[in-house]
Amino acid sequence: TLVFSLKHTTRVLRPDGSTRNSFPSGHTAHAFLAASIVHTEFRHKSPWYGIGAYSVASSVAALRMLNNRHWQSDVFAGAGIGILSAHLGYLSHRYRWGRKPAVAGLHASPMVWPGGSTGLTLTWQPR
Repeated sequence: TLVFSLKHTTRVLRPDGSTRNSFPSGHTAHAFLAASIVHTEFRHKSPWYGIGAYSVASSVAALRMLNNRHWQSDVFAGAGIGILSAHLGYLSHRYRWGRKPAVAGLHASPMVWPGGSTGLTLTWQPR
């Protein structure tokens, strides 16, 4: 949601001049989201899972620039959004798998309001 809303808000021209939806890189965001999940889920087995996943994600980012589809700032922002999304996902859903929330009673989740506006909803439940 964040990637697509930024693409249509910023309207940055691609390096090849084709369209105005360059910033941030959606491919890079998805690749780094997946790499962060692989790293989190398998880091207790071997660090090589994370190294491999982040290597593939970095390759996706590099190829987006080499194919003249994104600027360097696009892929850095996409990587940051992907990593942040994975961490927010784990933070907001930690309690669902029997783990205690990082902050007792505080939960965060993405929200889409009528009209297409997006955001983050924080809820607090006293115990």
